[in-house]
Amino acid sequence: MEISEHITALAAEGSRLLGAAGSAALSAAPPDLRCWTFLPAPSPLAMWARRQAHETTVHRVDAELAAASVAPPAATVPVLPPPAAVPVLPPAGAASVVPPPATVPVLPPAGVSVLLPPAGLAADGVDELLGAFLPRPGRATGRAGEAPARILVRCTDVEAGWLVTVNPDGVTTEPARSAPEAGAVVAAPAAELYLALWRRAGADGLALQGDRTLLDRLLERTRVLWS
Repeated sequence: MEISEHITALAAEGSRLLGAAGSAALSAAPPDLRCWTFLPAPSPLAMWARRQAHETTVHRVDAELAAASVAPPAATVPVLPPPAAVPVLPPAGAASVVPPPATVPVLPPAGVSVLLPPAGLAADGVDELLGAFLPRPGRATGRAGEAPARILVRCTDVEAGWLVTVNPDGVTTEPARSAPEAGAVVAAPAAELYLALWRRAGADGLALQGDRTLLDRLLERTRVLWS
């Protein structure tokens, strides 16, 4: 078996087992579950359901890209089967189920295809990153004296957008579809924003209006650091 095929097979099995285990645990948990959390959410159960959905999705992409890195240059990464459904942000005790992802060619590396998450799931993942991870307290995000950077991030295939303000002492994010005060506007389908902002694809394919350095400042801060 080729190394790339072996990596893909391992990733498929890991995704299946992780998805099944996570889905079972979340489904069995009571709606009023109380446990440790580290991101804002309507409930602990909602936070962990959301986190595990995106953890599985992003690391599935990692496995596909790793497989592509050892495949012949002209090869396309074999498509993994969809992971088991995971509840995402259950509202008031009800869980929404992640639909099967679509297979779409994505941004670089050239010649590689991965499973893109559905638009709704991707938009939720962008919201988690921009609205929950980036504004966490205690995260210095700039240099003293640096002017605030305001950038509008907007999905072109679903009704979702965020105005992100990067200050030397932190980040604030608010829902927005338009923002005349923004120094840059980045627009793309939700799945492309998802991969670029989670740093699994380049940002050159995103539609940008305004100052590119503001997008670069945002991307510098989308590295998730565990501390």
